[in-house]
Amino acid sequence: MLLLFISCNFSAQEKYCNCEKFESLVDCKKHIFSNAASIHWEYNCEKGKIIFENKKVKKKLFEIETDFMDRIGYQFANEYENKFLFTYKWISGCCEPFGYYLHDKNTGNLVQKIEKGIAFSESNKIPYLVYLSSDYNKLILLNIDTFKTIRFTLPKNKIVNTIKNSDEPIAEFLFEDNQFEIHYFKTTLKYFENNKWLKKKIMIKLN
Repeated sequence: MLLLFISCNFSAQEKYCNCEKFESLVDCKKHIFSNAASIHWEYNCEKGKIIFENKKVKKKLFEIETDFMDRIGYQFANEYENKFLFTYKWISGCCEPFGYYLHDKNTGNLVQKIEKGIAFSESNKIPYLVYLSSDYNKLILLNIDTFKTIRFTLPKNKIVNTIKNSDEPIAEFLFEDNQFEIHYFKTTLKYFENNKWLKKKIMIKLN
């Protein structure tokens, strides 16, 4: 379900939530990070919010009206060495890529926002997420721990021309079979050329 925290590292149930119709949709248990900080949902029948908390601070990260909680919103995705990631669904239904929100694990502060992502690693041993440059000519691989980036040059205007000449308007959906390995990111670029769909396999070495 859209708004469930998906990790298994939870504390006992807390009384943060108060609206019966959302009990089966939103898990209000605390998610505890490796540094003892935590996040959890709080909601009533009007609004829901995600709270970050540690020994020094308690703050609201996100808020959303409950009318939209089953269609759009934030989902905890993964914990890394010093950050944690939320994905965000911008519109209900299909078809729009998720946004990525990276937060500092010690303060809860937002440190990076990516409007449209392609993929992220679910392993903290391969702390990368992938998105496109604004001109669609480069894949950008962000190391979540160090904030260093790898910029991989794509065939010039291949994506722009595909969007222009095909029935696929979303650039991020042209990348298929995304795989993170210890030393490589692998993907397949689907593109439209000479009135037919073609595919190009891509392998990028990680630092």
